[in-house]
Amino acid sequence: MSSNALEISMYRYNPEQDKFPYMKKYTIEKPVRDIMVLDLLHLLKESDDTISVSYTHLTLPTIYSV
Repeated sequence: MSSNALEISMYRYNPEQDKFPYMKKYTIEKPVRDIMVLDLLHLLKESDDTISVSYTHLTLPTIYSV
């Protein structure tokens, strides 16, 4: 692996295809800047369209004063 490459292992499982979960390795070019996990998932999805990301919209609790 070159110094400009980043190797990622992702835990994968598709109950319709796989009998057991497994680790899959991906190698991407190391980003120029630091990135967050969500950014990394988007980069991986560009090379493997079977990757799915589910978003949960969080709402802040309402604070009532008494």
